[in-house]
Amino acid sequence: PREEHMKNRLAIAAVLVIALSLVGSACSSSSDSACDSLKIENAWVRLPPGQNTALYMDLVNDGDESISLTGADSDFAATYELHESKMRDGQMVLEMVPGQEIPVAAGGTTNLEPGGLHVMAIDLQETLAVGDEKTLTLTFTGDCTKEITAPVEMAEMSGEG
Repeated sequence: PREEHMKNRLAIAAVLVIALSLVGSACSSSSDSACDSLKIENAWVRLPPGQNTALYMDLVNDGDESISLTGADSDFAATYELHESKMRDGQMVLEMVPGQEIPVAAGGTTNLEPGGLHVMAIDLQETLAVGDEKTLTLTFTGDCTKEITAPVEMAEMSGEG
């Protein structure tokens, strides 16, 4: 049943990707320029310590309109959420980003990095190893999607671990 459920989800996702790409190519709006002006740099996937991991990257907006990251998708994890690591009462805690949107200001850069904002990959569907390359689709406001390939890397550990 789980395998059939995953096949159904993948089929639905494929249909949605095709439909959205057709809609996107048929429409032109001001958000296209925000999407075109957005670059994803330095993307990487943290070698997971367990069943979840994090994705980090720099979102660079060279345009004159702001845009927000709203999600991610790939087949190597069941679910993706936008999270932020924060210090609270001397403890590092993970919180979901309010509204599941990470803004990238016009002419600005938003860094997703260890100890801060990141994309959380939940319930990994495969074993990841350093050097693997994973393809993901990032979604942004204004029906903007970007496909990226990110290497799996070992996180730098601080002396506190």
